[in-house]
Amino acid sequence: MKSQIKAFEERKVTLVREGTAIFDKAHTENRAMTADEKKRDDEIAAELETVNDDIRREKRHLDRERTAGGATIASDPSEPENK
Repeated sequence: MKSQIKAFEERKVTLVREGTAIFDKAHTENRAMTADEKKRDDEIAAELETVNDDIRREKRHLDRERTAGGATIASDPSEPENK
């Protein structure tokens, strides 16, 4: 799971860099963002929210496992989910 968090964090860095490049280009060219740039910025913002939610979810799960008090925590695919 820690590797999953790392993957989410790497995706977050990629998205932030892309968003920064969009803003930098518009600022360098001394202009407002184009409609396509605004659309992509909105998409990046939405994906960042999702990635942040995924990171929080993974960390919350790790915290639950960590605080389980030594109990063996493992999912058993042979057991029904809702007993």
